[in-house]
Amino acid sequence: MRPLLLVAVSLMLAACVTGAYRPPQVPGEQPAYAITVEQPQRQVRQRLLTALPEAGFVLRSDGDHELVFGFGEWSPARLIDCGRLRVRQPSGSPTFTGDYVRYALEAQDGKLRGRIVVTLDELGDRRTGVRVRADYRFTAGRPSGRVSEWRFETGSSDTALVTDAVRGTPHTRTCVPTHDAERKVLERARVPAS
Repeated sequence: MRPLLLVAVSLMLAACVTGAYRPPQVPGEQPAYAITVEQPQRQVRQRLLTALPEAGFVLRSDGDHELVFGFGEWSPARLIDCGRLRVRQPSGSPTFTGDYVRYALEAQDGKLRGRIVVTLDELGDRRTGVRVRADYRFTAGRPSGRVSEWRFETGSSDTALVTDAVRGTPHTRTCVPTHDAERKVLERARVPAS
């Protein structure tokens, strides 16, 4: 009887945990994440093959006109924004306040997988078009096996049901890219003015 009472009290206290969630701002029209570089395609390609692994990206595929990189050691919280979460105990003291991505990583075995596709278009002997598109897949869930998943790409967002909705918060979370990865690739592709 005593174990049943402890379980009942634990469930009642868990039900008293409250929270608040603020979704990220879903951007409107996004830039194309494309530039023209005044340098031959071969040189731009070689610079990216050297500079992006130094910046923490992991090369997955090396083609003449397309390079594919993984996120490597990049922090998921730098790459995606899934809003802000505040969780409070019945006493009113906060147990977590911050990015939902960080909460999912710490409390729910959150994982970010994805890739960055860099397309190199030869526009002439000394001009190269560089286009960047990233695909994101973020998962988070409880050890019970129920997992939430978000899939989105550069310039888009995804909203999914969550397995951990705290009382006082909606049962969905929205995730968007921060576009830090796309900007970093384009920075590395640019040629310094000489």
